[in-house]
Amino acid sequence: MDEIKDGCEEHGIELPEAIGIDTLARNMGPGNENSSEDMGKFVANIDDYLIKGLQSTVITSHHSGKADKSGGRGSSAFLGAVDVSYKVSKDGEVKPAEITVECTKSKDFERPGKLLMDLKVVNLGYQDEDGDEVTGATVHHDPTKTPAAKKRPEVNGKYQTAFFEVLVNFYEQKRKNLDYGGHYNQLPNIPCREVKEEAKNRLAPFGHGPGSAKWDNTRKQLNQAYNTLVKNGIVKTRMNGEDIYPAYKEV
Repeated sequence: MDEIKDGCEEHGIELPEAIGIDTLARNMGPGNENSSEDMGKFVANIDDYLIKGLQSTVITSHHSGKADKSGGRGSSAFLGAVDVSYKVSKDGEVKPAEITVECTKSKDFERPGKLLMDLKVVNLGYQDEDGDEVTGATVHHDPTKTPAAKKRPEVNGKYQTAFFEVLVNFYEQKRKNLDYGGHYNQLPNIPCREVKEEAKNRLAPFGHGPGSAKWDNTRKQLNQAYNTLVKNGIVKTRMNGEDIYPAYKEV
């Protein structure tokens, strides 16, 4: 902070309106990004010295997790401290590959839609020691394009359909509740038994409740549908099958 202030005063320029920290991990020194205490110190230093001390906006790049690409690596204390978060991802399954920018947190405004970006090579305006032009890669928004829709997987029959639709409804509602509470990267807890019970209530004929032959047949058909969906990778399980969630990408 002092060096920036002295440099700006020496050259007769104003303090920077924005400061980029690239990347978070490379600027934590000996700190551990998995430690909530270290991450808290990192955030506090940014807040005290850069945001308040220099009256600057701070933009930090951070890597996603290896297993869970939906959120940033390390302690969740970082995501809780930021005002706005964007996820930049590359989908190699689509040809040509798509680069998508998606707002995953917005503290003071409604989240905007996803942006589809193109990767372009630009000349940086100087040459290396061999006399070759030095280039870099930048991303540019193409307003004529929209991200390719990620469709839900196809399911077969009324029992699979009912089970999966109930699961998706549970997932989307709990996902919204977690977002409202600030838990943006937490996977919702959806008990498998609750999904089966709701699906049974939808499918069992009126007047044929627990103990009836039709209710028992519905239960058996739903269990078979559930096992098929898990086998085909359409439904994912955790906690020894007690919790489940749908395997699909939202459009």
